[in-house]
This record gives sequence, C-alpha cells and structure tokens, in this order.
Amino acid sequence: MAILPLGEACFRLADMLEQHWSNDQGLNRKHSALISALRSSSDLQDEKCGVLTLMPALVSHVDEVIQKGQPEEFKTAVLCTLADSTREGPSWRLLFGLEAKPNSAVNDNEIRRACPPDCILEIARRIVSGKTQASTSEQVRSALRIIANCCADNNVNRNVIIQRDGIEAMLEMARQRRECDLVIPTLYNVCVDYDEPARNAAGEPWVSLQEKTAEGANADSGPAANAAEQRLGTFWFPAERSTSFEILLETKDYRDCPVATVADLVEMASRVALYGTQNFVHKVGGHRLDESVEINTTADVVHSLLTYGIELAKEDIDCRVSICQAILNFLSQPDTHHIVGGDLRMIWNLIHLPYTMNGLEFEIEADEDEHALASYRKEILKTIYRVSATGAYEKISGSQSPLLRNCFDTLEVDRPHDFLASICVLLANSVVSKERAQQLIQSSPRNVANFLSDLITKTSDSGVLLPAISLATRLSLCPEGQDALHKTNMILAISVLLTSPSSHVDTSKLEMQWDTISLVRLMIKGRVEYIRDLAFNSEASSHSNIMSVMISIFETTSQTEIKTEIGRLSIEILRTLLSSTRQSTQSVIAVEQDEAGRMDHKKAESIFQSIIPPQTRLSPTTTSPPNLVSRTTIADTISCILTQSISQSSNPQQRSSHQSHLLQAEAEAWFGLALLSTFPSTHSSIKAALARHDFHLLKRLREIAATKDTTALDPVGPHNPANRNDGNNIEEEVAGIENAPGTAKTTTEKLDPRYENIKVLVARLVRPQQSQPQLQLQSLCLDSESPSPTTAQAGIEADKQVQAGLEAAAAEMGLDWVLV
Repeated sequence: MAILPLGEACFRLADMLEQHWSNDQGLNRKHSALISALRSSSDLQDEKCGVLTLMPALVSHVDEVIQKGQPEEFKTAVLCTLADSTREGPSWRLLFGLEAKPNSAVNDNEIRRACPPDCILEIARRIVSGKTQASTSEQVRSALRIIANCCADNNVNRNVIIQRDGIEAMLEMARQRRECDLVIPTLYNVCVDYDEPARNAAGEPWVSLQEKTAEGANADSGPAANAAEQRLGTFWFPAERSTSFEILLETKDYRDCPVATVADLVEMASRVALYGTQNFVHKVGGHRLDESVEINTTADVVHSLLTYGIELAKEDIDCRVSICQAILNFLSQPDTHHIVGGDLRMIWNLIHLPYTMNGLEFEIEADEDEHALASYRKEILKTIYRVSATGAYEKISGSQSPLLRNCFDTLEVDRPHDFLASICVLLANSVVSKERAQQLIQSSPRNVANFLSDLITKTSDSGVLLPAISLATRLSLCPEGQDALHKTNMILAISVLLTSPSSHVDTSKLEMQWDTISLVRLMIKGRVEYIRDLAFNSEASSHSNIMSVMISIFETTSQTEIKTEIGRLSIEILRTLLSSTRQSTQSVIAVEQDEAGRMDHKKAESIFQSIIPPQTRLSPTTTSPPNLVSRTTIADTISCILTQSISQSSNPQQRSSHQSHLLQAEAEAWFGLALLSTFPSTHSSIKAALARHDFHLLKRLREIAATKDTTALDPVGPHNPANRNDGNNIEEEVAGIENAPGTAKTTTEKLDPRYENIKVLVARLVRPQQSQPQLQLQSLCLDSESPSPTTAQAGIEADKQVQAGLEAAAAEMGLDWVLV
C-alpha cells in the first residue's frame, strides 16, 4: 500500500468519518466541525503543524463518542475508521500517540483516569484495559489494531502502553481467551525492540548472571531484557496462580492465533530468567491482614515450558527455535536444574526438543532448518549434563526406573548420533556408585558396551564421543563393566581416537584425548588378565599397540594434564601387574633368596615388556641410531607427575587444600617409580629420569630423604604403601625395611608416603643386580633440553653422581646396610 501524504491522509480520514453519524445532534455538530477542520488543515502552509493543532480536538471528540455516542454502530464505525487509518501510513501512527515520552506523574494520572485522555492511543488503551466500557467485540478489536499499528515502529507510543499497564491488560485478555488473534500480535509490537532496559526498584538497570560472572567483560549473555519484556515475563494472576507463560502458551489453541508469534513472546518473556529466578517470586496476602506470603513460580514456568511449550514447538521450525531459546534462558540458572532433574517427563521432552519428530520418528530437516537447530542441540546437551548431575536426578535414575528403561529402548533403534549423546549423558550420570554401574550392566536388555563400541566407531563428532567415553568410564568402575568392555574390544575402538590428529587449540578434542586415556587406565585397573589388551603386535595395524600411541602422545602434546594422565596409566599398569605376584614377606636383604617371588616378578616383567613398544625400552644391546629410538620411557611418563607436582607445590600462593592434592600426586609418582624399580631392566631409565634437568628429581629425592618428615601427609592417603591393598605388595618390602635394626618406628607415628616410597625405590636401585648389566648414563635417553651429559665421559660422571646421590640417600634413610 502506497504511503499517503499527510494532506491526502487528512482528506481520506474526513471522507471516512463523514459516512458515519450519531443520533445526538450536538455530537453531530462537533463531528461535522472536525471533518471540516481535517479538510482545511491541508490548505495550511505547514500541514503537520495544522494537524497537530487539531489533534486535541480530535482526541476530545473521539473520547466523547466512545462515552456518549449512539447508536453503538456509530462508536464502532469511528473506532474502525481510526484503526484503518493507522494502516495507511506512518502519519496517523505518529499523530495518534505523543511527541515525547510522558513522565511518571502523567502516566499515573492517565491510569487512574484523573484527567482526560492525552491521545488517541490512550483512548484505545482504556478500552483494552476495561477502563472505558466497550459494548462490542469489534470496538475492542479496533482498539487493539490502533495499539498494534501505532506501536509497530515507535518507542514513544510503546512507552505509553507499557508504562500505563497496557501489557498487563492484554495478558488479562489473553487469560480470558478474548481476541487472542489480535492480542498476541499487539503484544509483540509493543514489546519487541523497546529501547528502555529492565530496571530494579531503585531504577537501576538489571545485570544478568552472565554479566556478573564476566566481571566487566563483554559476556555473550544473549539479548538483554527490555522494560516491556520485564513486565511480560513477570506478570502473574494470583487468583489462579497463572503466570504469563502459561497464559501465552494456552492461547495456541485459540482460533487463528499466530502460533509463531506466541512462541516469540514466550522467548521474549523468558529473558527475564537471565537476571535470576528471584524475579518470579510474588507476594500475596496471608491469612492475617498484615501478613504476606512469597510464592515462587519458577517451577511452574519451567514445567509449562517443558510440557505445553513442547506442544507449541511441534508447530513449525520457528516455534521450535523460540522454545529452545526460552528453555535455555531458564536453565541458565543453576537453581532450576533440580526442577527438571527430578521429572522424567521434562527430561525426556528436553532431549527431544531440538529435533523435528513425526510421532516417534525423527524427521530429516531441510538444510536451513538443520542449521537453525544445530547450535541448540549442542547447548541443550550441555544443559543435560548439568540437569543430570543433580541429586534430584540421582533419585529418579535407578537401573529399574522408567527413565532408564526409556533410554534402553532408545538404544534398540536407530537414532541420530547427537541425540544418542544425550542418552549417554543420562546413563552416565545415573552411575553414581560401583553398585549402580553393576546394575546398569545387568539391566540393559542390549549390551550397553556393544552400543558404545558401535557408536564410537561410527562417529568422529567430539560432542558425541565425549559422553560416550564418559559412560564407558563409569561402567569400567565395576568388574562387570570391565568384562563387558573387554568383550567388545573397546581398547581397539578407542585407540583410533587417540591416533586421530588433535589440534592444540581444540579443547573438546583435547578433553576427549584425556578422557580416553583415563578410560584405558580404568579398564585394566586391577585386571591383570586384561593387561595384554595393551600388548604390542607388530603384525597388526599401527593403532593396535595403544601404548605406542600413548608414548607418541606424551612426546608431542603440550598439555600437562594429558601427560599426567599417561603417567597415571603407567602406574596403574605396574600396580595391576604386580598386585598379582606373590612376594615374599622377608626383608630386602633376603629377597634374593626367594626364588618363587623372583620368578613371579620375572613373569610380570615379561608381560610388562610385551606391552611396551620396543622403541621405548632400553637395553644393553640397543644398537638403533639415537634418532630412530624413542627418547621417552615409562619412567619419564611417571616422572612428569613429579615434575609438575613439585613445581606447583613450591608456589606459596597455592591453597592448603590444593597443596595437599599436589603432595598426594607426588606420593603417587614416587610410588610408581618404586613399582617400576621392581624390574631390574628399568633401573637405567629410572636413573636417567633422576638425572634430567640438572638432576632435579634426584635433588628432590635427597631433600625428602633428609627431612624424614613423618607428618607431611595423612598415613591413610591413597598412595601410602603401608595402607594399600591394590598395589604390588610393596608394603611388605617396606615392612622389612622398617623392621631393620635401628629403624623401628612406633605404631602411632605418622608416615609420609613419599618418604616410604622413596625408601623402597632407593633400596632397589642401590642393591647390586648381579644378573642385570648396568648401563652408563651416556646410553640413557637424556633429553636435549636439559644440561645432561652428551659425551661418554660426561655420562660416566653423571652416572657416578646419580649413584652417589642414591647411596647417600640410602645412608640417610638407614639403608646403608643393604650396600655391599
């Protein structure tokens, strides 16, 4: 429709008004005078000035028509004519409102009807609010059209409606199911793109949770809520305990109601949630006159969104996108997670929300629809992690629960991989104990391990792989889970993930790499029969030797966390191997007399050598050129834990709780080296590790040996050999040392596990190994970055320095009696 010039618009409005007359002759005279004034205003040099001068008379006349006009058809016709005129161009949309935003005093007077209406828009607002009685539905519809059109592109006019309780009036109409086909688009025009922010009672702009946590940075917290959306989102009808969300969602079934606009309004209202759920707490009167009660409607809103909102999302892709965003806005608040986490239906609806479904079948979306939903699928997956981590979820996610039965049923049919990621998260977070892991394995009609193995091999999406690996990790907490994963050859499946290129800046892939290494460690933990799953097979594909891959990752990665996890895997391999041997309970002096024990250790050492790639083992017969031999040994992977924990624990700014954690990590690493020293063939690599970086670890060993600190760690810590039942029975050798002459301790004295583990390590390294040729340090893999010896003579000197340091430590610890 072409935009009419103002003069022509005045003539047209005059012509339309001239077609309708009242039964009241006095009113007709005013009506005629107004028509003449409209026509004559176009003759003025400044048309706009003339029309502005005329507007108070027009407002007064229309108000009188609405109040006194007869018959009803006359009132209806005048309002309809005014509404039609607002469609023809911007002129009347501006003129029917105000030139500037009024102050609060003016608004209060207009709300109370303490003064005549100040514009045509105010007359329409009074009709919609019920302040001016409208006799027919058509009159109300015309008033809504005037509001909708005048507010479509004008923030001053929006201010008139917003600040004079117009939003609340229209929501009340929606609650009563009155004219919803017009109320909904009118609400949208009033609220969208309003230029004033939401404010608190003190008049200060709201600050979202994301903005608070960003500490002044530009946080991507989504669209900021404006003052219109603030009123839209916080409306509440106390008599029925109805929130604006419930009211809006229930209009979906109203005839001709624009459902996409309803979804948009719901999303706009949900932006209030970004500023905290306290905005959904309402006060109502109590039993006494002076009593008020607070009612929190947050749970009601979340329930509405994840039930009625889901029905609205099924209408079309635009509705689905809006509802996705609305739900994410609410679930951005941590105190909403337990609401969803404790409700099976809401959880199930949430994971299905970002997918288009026809009945029980997933539909294949068009490319543009797929793109629109892709980001929401990722965000909702993150939300599923948080929701299923609540105590409320733990209560409803037992192995026999309806929720888990639904999950099991889903595994039986083909589903999109990213959807199955949510199922993996739900299953993984249901496993909060070894008993739960066992029950999950036993309750699954289809082997969950088989499903995971298939899923891992069929996708490269880290968003899917991470929850799949997490679920496998939870299952490996129990022997039944380890058995199931072993049967599916899970180690081979995940070894492909480790060999895939990993960017140093792709955090999800780095996280996946760390999780995969951790999974390998737990799958073989305490299961010596599964250690051979790691065995090197030169005839198999390159990724079948997972330990070779681990060493390669260790050498190339810059991520300390990944290096540390590889070190923990090395320790677990040793612990599991040696926990199956039968070691003598005699002291170190008599160990060489225990042939049975020595045979057991020889067998363990043979298995150990079979799973470690040849290029990472040093032997006296190594003839490969240095550049073809891996420079990394198992001792290096364990020593990395020491290097990191020592460097971090030296920082005085570390909190005491973190300091304790670092000391535990250091104790674990010394424990690992003590285990490794069980095998004589590894002594050279251990000494090489002690010599690296200017003998840094040797100095640390000497420092702990000299302090004889017995209170650094709690003796029941996880890496105290004297309290470990899953180790290599290393505690028995410690017992032999402790009972040696002059070294007895009282039973009440606390032991530092670092000291105790170092004592075992030193005892083994300084004890002559007649059957094992000793290597000079020049044959060891000393990294090029450290100031370690590079010549044969320097190597001999370094070898002597390490040996001297170990012997000195042995003497300080009372182990000089083991020397010959």
